[in-house]
Amino acid sequence: MAILTIDYSSAALRRRTQFTAVLPVDSLLPDYSDYKDHEFKTFKTLYLLHGYSGDCTDWLTHCNTKNWATKYNCAVIMPSGENSMYVDHPADRAMYGEMIGKELVEVTRKLFPLSHKREDTFLAGLSMGGFGALSNGIKYHDTFSHIASLSGGNRSFMYPETVKDGNLPNALGDITKAINSDMNPTFVLENLKKEGRLNEVPKIWISCGSKDGGYEHNKEYRDYLISLGLDVTWDELPLAHEWAFWCDQLEKLGSWLPLGNGNKENLSRLDK
Repeated sequence: MAILTIDYSSAALRRRTQFTAVLPVDSLLPDYSDYKDHEFKTFKTLYLLHGYSGDCTDWLTHCNTKNWATKYNCAVIMPSGENSMYVDHPADRAMYGEMIGKELVEVTRKLFPLSHKREDTFLAGLSMGGFGALSNGIKYHDTFSHIASLSGGNRSFMYPETVKDGNLPNALGDITKAINSDMNPTFVLENLKKEGRLNEVPKIWISCGSKDGGYEHNKEYRDYLISLGLDVTWDELPLAHEWAFWCDQLEKLGSWLPLGNGNKENLSRLDK
C-alpha cells in the first residue's frame, strides 16, 4: 500500500495544485530480477472527487478508501477541486473540468503504472463531486467507461427558476450561459442524442439517500437518463447527505465496477 500526496504545476489551472493517490502496492520500484520473462501490467483506476468545501484528503479521512484500494487492487486518485463544481472557468483561466477529464488522467498515467484503457478508467464523486463526475464523465466519455454520481448536485440545471432563491453555486456563473454549455451534462447528452452517439456514454451509477434534500431531484435525473436508453444503476438508503451513505456507496461501487475478483489478474511485480 502506498499513499502519496502530489503537488504539481497544472497547465489547466495555471498554478500548482494537489491530488492524493492510493496505490495497492508495497513499492513503486519494480523487481527486474526476471524481467525477461515478466510482462509488467497496470492498475485499473478510480478518480474520486470530493464535495463542496472538501479537499483531496476527504475520502481517506472519512471512508476506508485504503482498504478498498487493496481489496479491489484498484488505484484511487483524489484531486483537490476546491469549490469549482469541477467545471471550466475560462474567464479566470481555471479549467477545472479539463483538469479532471484530461490533465489529471495524463499526469497520473505518466507517474504511476495505470492502465490507459477506457474500460479500466472510472470517475466518481459525492455531492459537488457527484455533479463533477456526471458532467465530466459524460463530456470526456472517450476516457471513462463508468461514472458514479453520489448525492449529486444537479438541481440548478434541472430547475433554473430556483436560481433567484440562491440555489445556484457561484462557480456556475450565469445560469443561462451555463445551461447551454458543456457545464450542463444534459446539454452534452442532448447533443450526443442528436448525433446518434448515446452509445458512447459510460455506464452510470446514480444514488441518493432518501433523507437527503436532493433525493427527488436525483430520482428525476435518474428517470431522464433512463429515458435516453442509457445503462443506469440506481441505489438509495434511508440516510441523509452524510458520510455514512457515501462510504456505503464506495463499497458498493467495488462490486459494480468491472474489477473482477479483487482484480487479482492485474497484480504486477510492482507490489511484490
